[in-house]
Amino acid sequence: MLGSSSSTKYLMLVTLLILLFQAILIETEPTAGEEPNVERYELDLLEDDVFTVYISPPIESLSARCSPLSGSGTYDLSLSTKYVDRYVTLETEVSAVWVQPAEPGIYNLTVSFVANKTWEYIVGVYARSLGFYR
Repeated sequence: MLGSSSSTKYLMLVTLLILLFQAILIETEPTAGEEPNVERYELDLLEDDVFTVYISPPIESLSARCSPLSGSGTYDLSLSTKYVDRYVTLETEVSAVWVQPAEPGIYNLTVSFVANKTWEYIVGVYARSLGFYR
């Protein structure tokens, strides 16, 4: 039987995997002559849940901007160019972006970087209420 800590981590992993490829906005800035990759998604997110983007391989020139489109839009935004999540990324080093809205509203998240090689991403939510995202 799983312990309380293991259960919590397992539920976070399951939640993140359920919401795979559900993002608000992911955008890369092109180098000269290249077209940007722009992907737009709509996602309802409960306040205090954490929206997560993992990019692999790690990106050194990572930046992110969160803009509230409605309400006062209080949120926490964090970045890591080299992050290891042993449950989701199986101890593979990734770059990570986390956004945690502190109040209801509509937010626009823009993630920008330059990559010289092929990259991939996964997105999800660390949630308190799994039922909300089903």
